[in-house]
Amino acid sequence: MPKEPEQGQKAGTDGGPISDRLLAILVCPQCRGDLEYDRTAQKFTCPRCGLRYPIVNGVPNFLIEEAERIEGR
Repeated sequence: MPKEPEQGQKAGTDGGPISDRLLAILVCPQCRGDLEYDRTAQKFTCPRCGLRYPIVNGVPNFLIEEAERIEGR
């Protein structure tokens, strides 16, 4: 049975937590801008440069060449 995330943590796709401390220090690898975390879609989005990074098996994929470009950017 998957365990519940501890207080102050958010669940990843595999049930593992993504801590608030980790979320506070993550930045876009291209422009070093702040990221927006979409827990439902399991993606990080950089509104500054228009890239979206997926979370795969609970691990953020911050490879710029594999990022999704946001429409209209």
